[in-house]
Amino acid sequence: MTASLAEAFTTVAATHPDRTAVRNGPTNLTYRQLDLESDALAAAIQERASGPRPLTGVLLERGHTMVVAALAALKAGGSYLPLDPASPPERLKFILQDAEPALVITSDTLSSNVPAGIPVLLTETCAPGSPEPVATAPDDRAYIIYTSGTTGRPKGVEISHRNALVLFTATDGLFGFRPDDIWSLFHSYAFDFSVWEMWGPLLTGGTTVVVPTEVARDPAAFRRLLRDEQVTVLSQTPTAFHQLAAEDEQWADRLPLRTVVFGGEALRPSDLKGWAGKYSGSGPSLINMYGITETTVHASYRVLSPADLGDDRSLIGGPLPGSDLLLVDDALAPVPDGTTGEVIVVGPQVGLGYLGRPELTAQRFVELCGPDGRLVRGYRSGDLACRTQDGGLEYLGRADNQVKIRGFRIELGEIESVLGEHPSVRQAVVTVRDAGTPDATLVGYVVPAPGEIPDGRRLRAHLASRLPEYMLPSATVVLEALPLTVNGKLDRAALPAPSEAEPAPAEPGSEIPAGQRMTAVFAEVLGRPGIGPDDDFFEQGGHSLLALRLVNRVRARFASRITLQDVYEAGTATALADLLRDRAAQ
Repeated sequence: MTASLAEAFTTVAATHPDRTAVRNGPTNLTYRQLDLESDALAAAIQERASGPRPLTGVLLERGHTMVVAALAALKAGGSYLPLDPASPPERLKFILQDAEPALVITSDTLSSNVPAGIPVLLTETCAPGSPEPVATAPDDRAYIIYTSGTTGRPKGVEISHRNALVLFTATDGLFGFRPDDIWSLFHSYAFDFSVWEMWGPLLTGGTTVVVPTEVARDPAAFRRLLRDEQVTVLSQTPTAFHQLAAEDEQWADRLPLRTVVFGGEALRPSDLKGWAGKYSGSGPSLINMYGITETTVHASYRVLSPADLGDDRSLIGGPLPGSDLLLVDDALAPVPDGTTGEVIVVGPQVGLGYLGRPELTAQRFVELCGPDGRLVRGYRSGDLACRTQDGGLEYLGRADNQVKIRGFRIELGEIESVLGEHPSVRQAVVTVRDAGTPDATLVGYVVPAPGEIPDGRRLRAHLASRLPEYMLPSATVVLEALPLTVNGKLDRAALPAPSEAEPAPAEPGSEIPAGQRMTAVFAEVLGRPGIGPDDDFFEQGGHSLLALRLVNRVRARFASRITLQDVYEAGTATALADLLRDRAAQ
């Protein structure tokens, strides 16, 4: 095994200099060009950063430059910190102040998001150059990715070069990735699935196709990209894939996929029956992989068989080669087969720990006895599973207050902490309704502070200033007191369903018949009869999956080919009805 990701890339680039490494719309970078561009940026990092192993923040819009920047940070002898420009400014500020990068690579348009005092390197000002050689050890840090934290503080997960290289070495024999494979880079750069999507092709001579944000939101546009770019390796959360599969059903042609990898949240194989029926025979392999940021993206592997597609259980298979998945009780002792236990991931993919959080690292990264009786280092996932008759694992959900919605891992405690900081709130609780289904949504419950009347829209604005969109509750319910069990604990089962809001008054003259019908469609999709014509779809609990349902329902009711982007831009029933009227008049 090579010592670092950068060294491994350099070897591949020397072998395939003229193959396309990255495609981003009309921009193509060959391996030779990517090598040279990352050299120049690495030299600039060394010139401006202090310290021998600088941490480089990367705050860029989705595109080929973010791939260049990650590689450059490693070539400079340091590590990279991916930052999503779509994150709220307060969250970006916290991460940057917590991680203390030596500098941030960004663009002129995004540089204002970097707090004062942190040096900035603008991609527009980088000149050709070559970095000074720096020896990198396998256990040096390669990247940091921040995940949700229970106390309202996101936590930075540190992953080494060895961790990442072992992932791709372990999966090489399972997948047999080839230089002619074309991968989609679909997910946010700050979500660990992107590590797999970016480094997978770069370490095997393949091509990574950057999926623009607006295309990732629109299943129809994304399917066109998969077809036009001839993508062969697709990675998706089950929620995102269900949207793609619904769009794909409308087309007779088959996409050129060779492998579909599922991860990020629980998958019910039976949900794939429709897709598998269309792609039977020579269709792509369907692979379910369980994993966690702290254990380097993926930790398990299961090829879904035709028999699996009739199963409602979330089957995650067995460990990747060289690693293991142990099931233990609260005392970290093994549980008998067929018994539910907490998943402990052990092996060389277990990360370094949490940045600047030694106590939390000690709690989650533990030593325990392995199957042979020797001490091994493992990560306490907080996930529950049981062993199936074939030796694999069935995923059973979380053992704590952490959930996954649309592929994003969320600590409910983080949302509760931020919600509770609002001056009108004395107590706050956040729960999930319809957990484990594509309709899963977050709901907040608040007890008012003395003399205060919490306002739902102000609470949402407060949350939106600190949390990403996927962590915003779809509704907030005001209670006189939180329900308790006989033992004095919070009785989550007794929390009421969100009350329906009163219809919002429309602006004079805005309620034309089409607007009324559109409002009714919004109410049906959101399951909120009281929604008004000028209520924002996303503020009322809408998300990408519901937006797709809205698109399909509007197409059927109004005989109009609206797009997902139309919904995002219009926001309200009135605006969307006006958009359809204006198009009809053209």
